[in-house]
Amino acid sequence: MAHLPRFSEFIRINFRVFPAPAMTGRICAAYAPFAMRSRAIRTLGNPDLFLLPNRPSPGEGRHRVTLLFNPERAFDVKVMTGAAQYLLAQDGYSVGLEAVAWAPDRWRGLDWSNVAGIVANMDLPEASTLVRRLGIPTVGFGCGPKPPTLPMPYFRINNASVAALAAEHLLEFGPRALAYCGYPSDGQKGWAADREAAFVIRARQLGRRTSVFRGNYPRSSMSCDHDSALMSWIRELPKPVGILAADDLRGREVVEACRECGISVPNDVSVVGVDNDEMVTQLCRPALSSIDHGATRLGQAAAAGLRLLFEGGRPAISDTLIDAVRVITRQSTDVAACCDSDVRLALAFIRDHAARTINVSDVVHAVGTSRSKLEGKFRQVHNATIGETVRSAHLQRARCLIAETDLAMKEVAAMSGFKSVQYMTTLYRRAFGSTPARDRVQSLAHVTSQEPDPAF
Repeated sequence: MAHLPRFSEFIRINFRVFPAPAMTGRICAAYAPFAMRSRAIRTLGNPDLFLLPNRPSPGEGRHRVTLLFNPERAFDVKVMTGAAQYLLAQDGYSVGLEAVAWAPDRWRGLDWSNVAGIVANMDLPEASTLVRRLGIPTVGFGCGPKPPTLPMPYFRINNASVAALAAEHLLEFGPRALAYCGYPSDGQKGWAADREAAFVIRARQLGRRTSVFRGNYPRSSMSCDHDSALMSWIRELPKPVGILAADDLRGREVVEACRECGISVPNDVSVVGVDNDEMVTQLCRPALSSIDHGATRLGQAAAAGLRLLFEGGRPAISDTLIDAVRVITRQSTDVAACCDSDVRLALAFIRDHAARTINVSDVVHAVGTSRSKLEGKFRQVHNATIGETVRSAHLQRARCLIAETDLAMKEVAAMSGFKSVQYMTTLYRRAFGSTPARDRVQSLAHVTSQEPDPAF
């Protein structure tokens, strides 16, 4: 193997070669599921991350799948983790990672003759051009809308679900306005424009006016340079305000700009990002809340779609949306940000008791005030009744349990504060436009040990 160029470290898994990049902690963490099954580690001493999967032995009959992605993006790494998890759980598959920071000139020089299929990020046109030329069965993925001329199954994040989760989360803390911090509308980040449009629509549906900032690109992915235009925009926003950032890197910029301006996060500005990139969110002060957009599930679904192609079928839906999972709450949207002490105490009580059957009287008793007074404050600050807020907390907990566990629906209902499955199902359908059973089936379709769902 020493003759292969541009390798750093390798982990051999099921007698296949994988990279163990030392670039960043987040990428190393993404390979933990693979490393646990490793047989040996070999260091070649080249810091440049690049991998061509080894050739199968004659007669081995394995499908070699190559995953094309950008290791600098948390979204890509999580999608690839899900795809690799799915494929490695199937018989007859080996997986190679082309973890290149978008250098198509390197891809063109590789030997693709033994690659049976590709899962590739199509957010940038270089990948689309490459796979079209190769003519290898390919499934694409991305954060934004499917390119209209892309002749392949495509899996993407449902930005409407991202927008809904963000808006509802930010409004838990009673901001008078909502805002979106995105990227320049120059076509380089079409997914950010799609996310922006979805958030503006959702905010309008909730009766909130929205300010949008696009500004400039940061000088580097981890830049702490303060953008004067961004700071001016934040200063002019009505306070308190809730901001959705296009991704966690943009969210970190917003938090840093607020600190430079002397604006309190989360008391004056609450901020939520997208990607749930552990490294970036923890580098923020305060730590950044972020949306888990379901990238790992997207990767599993894309890999299942590719497997269906191998078996002679074709995903029934050429443009498949994967819903965001939940908001990971950290200090940038901490419940303590609420300006009214009674509402703050009430929200904290509701959050802490979302697993129990509680009612309005329980909340009023915990706060130690009159019901009419607290209801009035909730309507003024939170734009909802106490009962609506309690039901929302129970439903969000149920939704998480359905997506992340295999608990029976009776257990889900009991652990989400509902007295019966029937009552939970009625409210769930009304709130989310689906049923607990249907969402459980969708979640299970992404489990790596199962057969690919025909919907893919």
